[in-house]
Amino acid sequence: MRTRAQRDESGFTMTLTALLMVSLLGVTSVLIDGGAGFSARRQMQNAADAASLAGARALDQARFSAADPSLVDATARSVAQSNKADPNQVTCQVTDGNGTPIASCADTGIWMLNTAADGVLVTTAVTVPSTFAKAIKGGDLTARATATAGIRTVVGGDAPFMLCANSLKGGDSPSILLQDPITGGWYINPLAVGHTYNIHGPQVPDCGAGSNSFKGLANGPFVLPQWIPDSPGVRAGPSTSQVAGDTGCHDTVLNACILLVPLCVDGQGQGSSVQLYCVGFGAFQISQTSANKHTGTLLPGAIATSGQTSGNPGADSVREIKLIA
Repeated sequence: MRTRAQRDESGFTMTLTALLMVSLLGVTSVLIDGGAGFSARRQMQNAADAASLAGARALDQARFSAADPSLVDATARSVAQSNKADPNQVTCQVTDGNGTPIASCADTGIWMLNTAADGVLVTTAVTVPSTFAKAIKGGDLTARATATAGIRTVVGGDAPFMLCANSLKGGDSPSILLQDPITGGWYINPLAVGHTYNIHGPQVPDCGAGSNSFKGLANGPFVLPQWIPDSPGVRAGPSTSQVAGDTGCHDTVLNACILLVPLCVDGQGQGSSVQLYCVGFGAFQISQTSANKHTGTLLPGAIATSGQTSGNPGADSVREIKLIA
């Protein structure tokens, strides 16, 4: 016959065992469900990053290359789904340069009329079945992530050349850059797109610096706007703000490829010591016409893969598409 003390001890043991089992279940839940949740969260962040970048590329094409604007939403959602996001939990919004939403990616009639539409914000999510956590809390786990990719103007990089782009300072016509009479800012002249300019050689314009030896050579890196000193001698290397794709100038042979060149509006100095004031980059199809001479045909913008960025892009600007949040 069991004594009362034995019965009390047995009851205490059963209670302690039950508490330990609950604690063990909780620890198991944290280890298993937490690991699954972390993996799903990382997968959703990858999905959001990839989808926002793809959406921003489609946005760039829609705004500046007359592509179908409906592809922004379709592309972002397709990329998110291909990265295992739940299609019913994916959202896509077009944003301004600060990442503030303007409209849903599907509302093309709204954001296509907004010149500040420079980014794509994507939210991705997936629900992960939870065996242990459901037993305790009664629900599954949802992993969620967001990412914003923006279109930015390239203002920093390296280049072997610089070009006087102001015809009022002796640059070739038509003038590549025009000055806004209200803001004082410089923008690419649409009428200059498609024209070929002398970029490197003994007879290139020096923007009124009065040099007798300026050849158009530069030696970065630099962030524009900036006064850039003339680089004497012979130098022909690629820009570090590389143009996306195989068409970019990626080696030291600068011929039949696209190069980013600083565009300058003024010059100062004399003799062999001059500087040009450069305010932005232009994209040029480069041709080597002789051993130490290059010409460039101005292109309607380009997408760079690197370089410092700032400000709102334009159709003829050099742009970079990058994650901003």
